[in-house]
Amino acid sequence: MSTLLTIDLTLLFKNINIFIGDEKMLLQIPKSLKNLADILPENLYVVGGYNRNHFLGIKGEDIDLCSSIKVEELAKILEGTAFEVKIKNKFVGTAIITHGKEKFEYSTF
Repeated sequence: MSTLLTIDLTLLFKNINIFIGDEKMLLQIPKSLKNLADILPENLYVVGGYNRNHFLGIKGEDIDLCSSIKVEELAKILEGTAFEVKIKNKFVGTAIITHGKEKFEYSTF
């Protein structure tokens, strides 16, 4: 039996829902990431090793994000905010989002 792990930062509820199977768990994320989710018109997902490391008790700062928003549109949406977008590869849809000293890697799905 496989375990389903989903993490969804939803704009509607303004919170983070994490389910492993049927069990809800809490994932600590920076306040700036919550602010980013509030700005975006689509769901934003925290993916990758940050989730695994959190549940294993390993401290980590590397947060990978993904959404259906294309990187060009992401850059336009975040223009004039405290977030900066540097497009790494437009073809594959990757970018770096920075907020002060914080850095998030972003991919479009």
